[in-house]
Amino acid sequence: MSKALVTGGTRGIGKAIAEALRGAGHEVMVTGKKQNAESPIGCSYLGCDFIDPLQVDLLANRVSD
Repeated sequence: MSKALVTGGTRGIGKAIAEALRGAGHEVMVTGKKQNAESPIGCSYLGCDFIDPLQVDLLANRVSD
């Protein structure tokens, strides 16, 4: 199974993209600025404010696993 990362994937176009990728069989992680947001069904979520280098490093480590 391939993996996909959708930034801003909790609403609008990002959510639609995440749902489409999940529907096509991909493992999907979405990000958003809030630490405890709701992700689209079947997708994992990680809060990440891309202005904070520490949060970006944490995201990079998480998606590289």
